[in-house]
Amino acid sequence: MQFHESLFSLQLERNILGGLMNFQDSVIELSHMFTEKEFYERTHSVIFQVLRNCVLSGQKIDKVLLAQKVKELGIAAHHDINIFEYLDDLSYIKLNKGGIVDTAKELIKLRIKRDLWENAISVQNYIKNSANDPIDKIISHVDGLYNKQIDIYTSENDDPKDLYKELEPLIRQIAANPQQESGLATPFNQFNKYFSGLKSGDGAYFFYGRSSEGKSVWMFNLAQGTSFIN
Repeated sequence: MQFHESLFSLQLERNILGGLMNFQDSVIELSHMFTEKEFYERTHSVIFQVLRNCVLSGQKIDKVLLAQKVKELGIAAHHDINIFEYLDDLSYIKLNKGGIVDTAKELIKLRIKRDLWENAISVQNYIKNSANDPIDKIISHVDGLYNKQIDIYTSENDDPKDLYKELEPLIRQIAANPQQESGLATPFNQFNKYFSGLKSGDGAYFFYGRSSEGKSVWMFNLAQGTSFIN
């Protein structure tokens, strides 16, 4: 699909490839959040995939070997470029590690905007062909299209967190302020007050809400906080 120029940046894509070629350890540091999907230009996506696969397998790869591996895939011939000269030019791009992270985040934002643009087209196509559908079905379908995409964005690309970093002060705080609930104390005081914490033998707890209202995040905080407290 062709996108408006405001939805991609070939220069940013070139910048991050040049930066990653020079600081290959950044490939590992970005592996939890940055993938080939962030590239609009297919040649750039293939270059990144080859570089990432080599780095993650423990190989130290230079621009000549990288060019050779990309050439073997046939992508350079298909796009009518001299891949050796192209990667040589990219290797001279000056981008430090901080710049690599900032560029990665900007490319992720652009990819999300492209995804939302495509999603909006899907909504338009559905509405255009939904003349015989009842209004509640139309609303439900459109709501599902958007919320499914939003759910993906709320769960991906989160920086990994050290769950044990604040464990010691939390334990000290618990020791200094013992809880009186008959069940397992949770990190939510109002919940503890009205339900006496989480108790076994009470059947199932049911938490209801619309999609993307924060249920998953709340449940995660409940489970994590309860495990720390108890």
